[in-house]
Amino acid sequence: MTDVENRSHTLLTCIDGLVFDRLVSGGEVPREAFEGLVAAALR
Repeated sequence: MTDVENRSHTLLTCIDGLVFDRLVSGGEVPREAFEGLVAAALR
């Protein structure tokens, strides 16, 4: 896998986890944490 593929996979996995967390009412995710995740994936 290339670096871009690895970062894309990581980002999608994290987003999938966040969506699942919201579906089961797991709590709030701070906006800063989500923005940091996206920023790291886009580097």
